[in-house]
Amino acid sequence: ILSEKYKNQSKKEELCRQAESLSYSSDWKITAEKLKDLQIKWKESGSAGKDENDRLWERFRESHDRFFERRQQHFEKLDGERRKNRERKEYI
Repeated sequence: ILSEKYKNQSKKEELCRQAESLSYSSDWKITAEKLKDLQIKWKESGSAGKDENDRLWERFRESHDRFFERRQQHFEKLDGERRKNRERKEYI
């Protein structure tokens, strides 16, 4: 069982590295899909023990949260620009 936990820990650490490498991407659609695929792989990766799972999950979630917060800010900014443009057109 210990060796399986270590294997699962290694898998989860690799998934964390992949998520971290994607977290600053601005390729919104493809990166979101890749991160969702990583979430599926995470669920399939098995247990690394409670403490390790918790620690690695926090690291994994941070990367996802960083990307999806940045994506949300990007689209909120675009929505604001569109709203301003529409208001200008309606005023004319």
